Amino acid sequence: MVELPSLYSMRREERPPVTVTEQHGSLVIRFNDALGETATIAAFDAAMAGVRPGQPVVIDLTDTPGGGNTTVARAILGWFVDRPRAYQVHSLPAEQLATGIPRQWIEQVLPRAGKHHAGPVRVLVGRWTGSMGEGLAIGFDAIGAEVTGQRMAGLLRAIYDHRLEHSGLVIKLPTERLMHVDGTPREQFVPDVADRQ
Repeated sequence: MVELPSLYSMRREERPPVTVTEQHGSLVIRFNDALGETATIAAFDAAMAGVRPGQPVVIDLTDTPGGGNTTVARAILGWFVDRPRAYQVHSLPAEQLATGIPRQWIEQVLPRAGKHHAGPVRVLVGRWTGSMGEGLAIGFDAIGAEVTGQRMAGLLRAIYDHRLEHSGLVIKLPTERLMHVDGTPREQFVPDVADRQ
């Protein structure tokens, strides 16, 4: 028997969840493949606490191949909305296959008390922007932020855990379709092409 390490249990190299720099007057917040870690929320909040009123913010999602979760995504997006806003659409094809009845819903992001930035925000994406990084990109686009860079990873669906009945093993399969609020499948979203040099 060969035992392979799981992507979900491997420790990533020791880096902080976010790296913060200032470039050309903008505060640049780069996520270090940590969109699935609760500590990322506090790190992002600390970074945003240093933003001057009206200062441009750049959200760098070019190193997010490991995905993440919607809790972290909503915490990030919540800084940039002043009312509930739709940020992505979910569809569960398995339910339609099982029942004949389609299921689809819109997920919203809500403002966070005492945490709001009204200045401009730009989002950088690229080939290593995957899964929840892609979800953040379409979410930022939905709330009116500029999303620039190169085509993203194009991951097709949200991953669900499925426990096998007899062995108890858990397999992870792409299960839930995700779309931009305009109906574009997440994997087909194309950012504004930008030269990042």
